Amino acid sequence: MFHSRTSLESIEYGLQNQCLIANGYGLSLTITCTESVPNSSKTTNGYDLISPEIEQGIMYCGFKFGLPESWSGTFALYSLLCRHAKLSMLPNQQETDEKLSAYGVEKTAETWQSFELKSFFEKHKKFRKGLLIFVLLGTCMTIGDGVFTPAISGLAVTTVMFVTTCLMTMVMIIVWKKQILTAALFLVLFGSIELFYLSAALFKVPEGGWIPLLLSLTFMSVMFIWNYGKLKKHEFDLENKVSMNRILSLGPSLGMVRVPGIGLVYTNLITGIPAIFGHFVTNLPAFHQVLVFVCVKSVQVPYVRAEERMLVGRVGPREYHMFRCIVRYGYKDVPHENYNFENRVVAALVEYVEMEGKDTDTDTDSDNLDDNVHVPVGPAFKLPDHEERMVQSLKEIEESFAGCLEAHSSLKDESVQILKARESGIAYILGHSYAKAKKSSSIFAKFAIDVVYSFLSRNCRGTDVVLNVPHTSLLEVGMIYYV
Repeated sequence: MFHSRTSLESIEYGLQNQCLIANGYGLSLTITCTESVPNSSKTTNGYDLISPEIEQGIMYCGFKFGLPESWSGTFALYSLLCRHAKLSMLPNQQETDEKLSAYGVEKTAETWQSFELKSFFEKHKKFRKGLLIFVLLGTCMTIGDGVFTPAISGLAVTTVMFVTTCLMTMVMIIVWKKQILTAALFLVLFGSIELFYLSAALFKVPEGGWIPLLLSLTFMSVMFIWNYGKLKKHEFDLENKVSMNRILSLGPSLGMVRVPGIGLVYTNLITGIPAIFGHFVTNLPAFHQVLVFVCVKSVQVPYVRAEERMLVGRVGPREYHMFRCIVRYGYKDVPHENYNFENRVVAALVEYVEMEGKDTDTDTDSDNLDDNVHVPVGPAFKLPDHEERMVQSLKEIEESFAGCLEAHSSLKDESVQILKARESGIAYILGHSYAKAKKSSSIFAKFAIDVVYSFLSRNCRGTDVVLNVPHTSLLEVGMIYYV
């Protein structure tokens, strides 16, 4: 049933069948199989006997056969469920994310089975955590398939198959709106076959099958604790948001001044002012002429189109020139626009300012000083790319915008100020935070945060490396998060 391979071939096979993706709030594993189902005289709609290899190929190797994303892996199935129900453990999810072209959620009639199942998970956070751990079990067990010898990974394959079948049952009820009897028959038919193989594979545990189990538990622990630490830091940010009124009231007493240039303040919040910025201005009462709060977040789709990637909104009144830019990535996206990210942000700000007032969605005459409506900005305005990947002069920028402005004969004053600030330079303001468990925390929380998460944070790439921030323009603000 399994063909023997050498160690190098097994490692290569394992690397081809899995892709480790680090997102902003957790590590996740998505599987894309590159091997086809072995040749058989049977057709795809007439198998007499369903072997593990065939079922594995049908269940989560859909990319090879051009099947929909819902058939293409454990993590893809989980992502599909999260798009149709509030199952995700990731923060910063917005209703505007559902308008992405890749979201693909059709408004269909709700069945009572789908409604009850979604309501159950949405009301009970513990079961959502349990579902996440169950998904991590399936994704982590794939590491044992191909990395070790095939005899040991009979166990990894069957575990992944069973996890995928359970997720497919939920997809049938929540996404496809099938009757619960149909889903139950599917679960009994495929689940019984997989449990039969799984029970047989358990006899291999004393003979070496414990290796993939130990490895999967290790990776599960790493992923879960990393996700746990990120969520705790996000909760700290939410609880310690700074009001815009408070910052403005402190301005005269601190002697706060605005300096030339654009400041990009990176934050995990999609609303409000992060505590790291309040800590910054109270110790150094000065910030840039144009201030942009940048939030880089992940959404529950594989890819986000470039023209849908950025959402721009205004923070506070117009005269303060403060904005928020939300940058969205899919879980399979690789940030590839780092080389001209500054130009993209500036172009998005100018486009937002030029469009402001045309549509009710962009009207910012609101009394809310913290945030206004965020609108998507497309590629209507583009800045030129040079060999140095920098914009050289205000005149050159204005010329590049001249052909794009159909409704305006000239740029607005605020747009010109943004472009002049771009000429003065861009500074990146990043938080260098340290997470510490509270004294009242449990022993598990203290060990997870103070030992494991602290170790992972010290040995992972920094935010400045991930975002490709130039060190000459980097300003880090240290702060301790008591979670």
